[in-house]
Amino acid sequence: KVDDFNSIVVTAGDGYQVELTKDQVDDETILAVVKNGQPMTEEDNLIQLVQNTEFATTWVKDVAKITVK
Repeated sequence: KVDDFNSIVVTAGDGYQVELTKDQVDDETILAVVKNGQPMTEEDNLIQLVQNTEFATTWVKDVAKITVK
C-alpha cells in the first residue's frame, strides 16, 4: 500500500503502459488476481488492473510492472 505518490505507471507484459495520477486512483481501482472466485490463469492474463470507468482505456491486462512516481 502506497499513500504518498504523484502517479503510477502500470506496464503490461507486451510493453503497453498506462500512467494514472493520484486523482485517478480510487477505492474502485483494483489489481485483479481472482475471477469468479478462482485464481486467474495465464489465459486470463494472471493480473489485471481494473477501474470503474465508462471506457476500459485505463485497464491493463498481464500486469508485469508497477512504477510509483
